[in-house]
Amino acid sequence: MENVLEVNELRKTYADSAFGLKDVSFSIPYGSIVGFIGENGAGKSTTMGSILGTLRKDSGTVKVFGEEMDANHVHMKEDIGVVFDSMQLPGDLTVYKLGNVFGQIYKNWDKETYFHYIDFFLCQRKRKLKDSHEGCR
Repeated sequence: MENVLEVNELRKTYADSAFGLKDVSFSIPYGSIVGFIGENGAGKSTTMGSILGTLRKDSGTVKVFGEEMDANHVHMKEDIGVVFDSMQLPGDLTVYKLGNVFGQIYKNWDKETYFHYIDFFLCQRKRKLKDSHEGCR
């Protein structure tokens, strides 16, 4: 396997907008670390949502580890890591509860490692996400 991700002729449109992805194609070789950057409205979030299956693509193919990605292939998402610039999570959710949420989403979630890093960076487990501007360490 040469590529970890292959996106071919991806298309996504919205009924209430003139914006759309048209024939987006790229591949990411195994062992790469990639940043996905561009202007606001360029289609970064739409592309990522289409890849991850959180948005339904109109057409095109997405292959992860050589297997075609499908929103119903939950097992494939276990091997994908994505870091967004912001996340829309409930502000009253605590750092501790967030760890429990991820434990329900990912079958291979390592709660011990999660809390190791929470403690390492001196984050308070009871701190609410809406108070994240106070930061850690």
